[in-house]
Amino acid sequence: MDDSVVALNWVASNLDSAETILVSPPPLIELLPVAIYACEASGRLRWFNRRAAELWGRSPAIGDPAERFCGSHKIYSLDGKLIRHDEAPIAEVLRTGEAIDGKQSVIERPDGTRIVAMDHITPLKDAGGNVIGAINCFHDVTVIRDEDRQARESERQFRELLDALPAAIYTTDPTGRITYYNEAAVTLAGRRPALGSDEWCVTWRLYRPDGTPLPHDECPMAIALKEDRSVRGHEAVAERPDGTRVPFIPYPTPLHDAAGNLVGAASLGMRTVLVGADRTAALASLDQILAEGPAGG
Repeated sequence: MDDSVVALNWVASNLDSAETILVSPPPLIELLPVAIYACEASGRLRWFNRRAAELWGRSPAIGDPAERFCGSHKIYSLDGKLIRHDEAPIAEVLRTGEAIDGKQSVIERPDGTRIVAMDHITPLKDAGGNVIGAINCFHDVTVIRDEDRQARESERQFRELLDALPAAIYTTDPTGRITYYNEAAVTLAGRRPALGSDEWCVTWRLYRPDGTPLPHDECPMAIALKEDRSVRGHEAVAERPDGTRVPFIPYPTPLHDAAGNLVGAASLGMRTVLVGADRTAALASLDQILAEGPAGG
């Protein structure tokens, strides 16, 4: 559970009444690992902890009618639009009486630096159900967002590399469901697989080199996933929906996360017309991409 949610739940469980918390902050708020502050129904700030002042880059004057809804210098939406303080998330909670959990916005400090903050806001209501204020627990998620953006960019580059390979490439999740394929795989299989539902292989039907049927759950990719090992030296024949058959050599390789857990597998399928240096070069390209790719890293 998010530290801000834990903190908000802790505050709520330690309230004598909503009126009480507006008069004075709950004890030990300076020990909380997140920023927290309270506003009365008009939006005027009633109190905040040191962490809030650190994230805002300033210490607003309590009770100042100009300090309403938030202590930040400026607020922006994630797409860069300036948000007036009376349009801030806590202002919405004060108007509607509905809690907001996990909303993100950009805080600009007086020195011009910016962070992305995630808000967890709960309304304070009196015995009659009237909104008399709100509490906001918020924290800095700038680094997390940057890491997510970098991961998405790495994934995009990884897919572009796979798309550029002339050999058929596809990936699966740990259960064998197809999660990705390139256009060369479509050409080999003569069909476009259904992501998330097709299992083990992109082909319509499979056969062994002697012509006997090869069930998909016994194909090299299935073996690689079930036994968590690379499979080499097997040949197979893919039958396309139009009846044509294509002999190929699959090279399924398990993929693991940083902790060594199996997260899926990737397979390169090369038609047997590729021989010698061409086959070696294609396989070396796959091995390098998987070693550098986000799933294999």
